[in-house]
Amino acid sequence: MIFNIEIPENALEAAEKITEELIEQGILPGLAVLRIGSQPEHVALEEELVTKARNFGIAIEKYIMDEKSAEEDVIDVIYVLNYDPKIHAVVMPGPLPEHMDEVNVRGFLGDRGKAVTGSADELLFLAASMAKASL
Repeated sequence: MIFNIEIPENALEAAEKITEELIEQGILPGLAVLRIGSQPEHVALEEELVTKARNFGIAIEKYIMDEKSAEEDVIDVIYVLNYDPKIHAVVMPGPLPEHMDEVNVRGFLGDRGKAVTGSADELLFLAASMAKASL
């Protein structure tokens, strides 16, 4: 359970169903991926999310930052994502580069309750569920 949202075993199917219902109401669930650097496992998660999201209609926005980016620049992007009404959930694969204070940066990410973690299927389910909860 994440954010008091119970994740079903068939998270991807559930995400697809919720997304279809929302699209019928004119709402497009939005998931942002904020990736810092190019660690292979972070790139792989991003690619999996993009592929699966596009298959059934979750809007996905990618924000790719250099691993040498300043912590303040990352927080600026997080601020924009936190207040973007089209973004219902944000995933930022970690760990972050060593020069960043992980707790501080993730604290800003969780400020508006949009931060999500989990597998690609769980992330898509959470994005759809959080979009539905925002109605």
